[in-house]
Amino acid sequence: MAYFDVHERTYQKRWSDSEMNEINSNQYVRQKNWSNRLNYGFDYFLSDHDQINIYAFYNPFSREFDGTADSEISGKINNYWQARKEDKDINTGNFHSIYYKHSFYNGSEIAMDISNYHLDAENTTYYIDGESENGMVTRTNSSKPNQNVMSLTPELLGTYS
Repeated sequence: MAYFDVHERTYQKRWSDSEMNEINSNQYVRQKNWSNRLNYGFDYFLSDHDQINIYAFYNPFSREFDGTADSEISGKINNYWQARKEDKDINTGNFHSIYYKHSFYNGSEIAMDISNYHLDAENTTYYIDGESENGMVTRTNSSKPNQNVMSLTPELLGTYS
């Protein structure tokens, strides 16, 4: 688990119809990272010429940014907004790999690796109004990323005649 204090600042100038607005945004947050990765696997030699390896990991993890956020617009439009920022970050990564190798008597080898990575996540950011007495959530941003990657890698090693 790791905690980092972060200050993110953005500044923009926007023009429309020859009028300018300046936008200042700040986030004063504490980055909270944690991961509980579990690695496992085994190697099995079927014979002197054949081997199979199975490896995998399971990794629930989170990367949250909690703290305060504010935004100020000045120029033709004048506006100020401030809120408490709270992230809820639930991620799970899984990786599986199966590797097979056959060694021929002449020293040549043929191998095959098939692997799969899967990410499943649910991430939500809540902006809570700092001025209301009951702490109403004023904005909510949510995403549910999902990724699945599969690879197949054949190999031929050695001399063939």
